[in-house]
Formats: sequence, C-alpha cells, structure tokens
Amino acid sequence: MSKSRKPAATGFRVPALVRNNAAYRSRVENAIPAAILNCVVTTALAEGIAPPTMTVAYTPAMRDLIAAVDDHFRGLPWPTRRLPIDAVDDIVAYAVTKNGVSMYPRSLVLACLYWLSPIVADVGWQRRVMSPHFMRAFPVLLADAQDAADHEQSSDEAGWIAEIIRTRLEAIGLFTASHPVKEAA
Repeated sequence: MSKSRKPAATGFRVPALVRNNAAYRSRVENAIPAAILNCVVTTALAEGIAPPTMTVAYTPAMRDLIAAVDDHFRGLPWPTRRLPIDAVDDIVAYAVTKNGVSMYPRSLVLACLYWLSPIVADVGWQRRVMSPHFMRAFPVLLADAQDAADHEQSSDEAGWIAEIIRTRLEAIGLFTASHPVKEAA
C-alpha cells in the first residue's frame, strides 16, 4: 500500500469505478491474491517483525508478487491504471488489517495461504489469477510456511484470520463465486 494513502475504513465500500465497470472489477479481483500476499510480506519485512527464516525466503518472492499484481493492469494508460491499483491497495488493507486475532507475520501469511487454497485448486480461478510471477512466489511462501517451527502455533490463528478475510471480501461483493474457504481452513 502506498504510504500516502490511508487504510480503508471499517465501513469500506469498493470504489465506484470498480463496482460499475466489469472489466476493472475483474482486474482488481484477479490482482487481490498477489496483493494480499505482497502486503503481508512487505509489512513483515519492513517492520522487522518477520522471523529470520521468513526474511530469507520472502525477500526474493516480493519482486514476483509486485509483478503479479502489476500483470493485471498492463495495457492501461498510467492515470487510468493508478485508480484500480489504489482500489486493490484499499481492499487489501480492509481485508487483512485490524483482524482482531493476530498480526504475527506467520499467522497472516498462513491465513492468506488458507484463504487462497480454494483459488489455486479451482481451474477457473487459476486461469484468472495465477500469472507466471504468482506461480514463482506462491510455492516459496507455501514451503516456508509449512516447514516453519511455529507452523502449529500459527495455524489456529490463521484459520480465524482466513475466515475474516473471506467474510470481508464477500461482504463487499468480491470472491463470491466458487470460493469455499470454510472447507480449506
């Protein structure tokens, strides 16, 4: 999320440009999975709260996550491109922050991975979301999370956070079709 932008408020509403334009809505929705992972990873690394193993694993993945978000907005002229990218940043902030459970980096990454598991398993979502950049970053994050010493401790919190992410995104009309997170978490 850009530093000049404020986090999304509790009564968050998707910007009209995205709500009223199917093409922009699709681009924004498709960019959210990579953007959520990028937000969590970037925040953990920037604030120095990530365990050392996360720092080593995640630093290279950040470039791919940034490119994976950008993939969905290629071809748009810059002034137009900035608006849906800002919408993605705001939606991600709304979905992930102030979850009331935990802001521990491993829990947040696991929550994102739990929330994403139905997406990566669904062929329709795969075609829309999983660019080559995303496909390079996702396995790195997944492997690190599964092999982490604090996996078990973080797993319960992550299940709760994944449900919060799902509920918040569905409440604003995103990821409502074929996205059964409850079964994955």
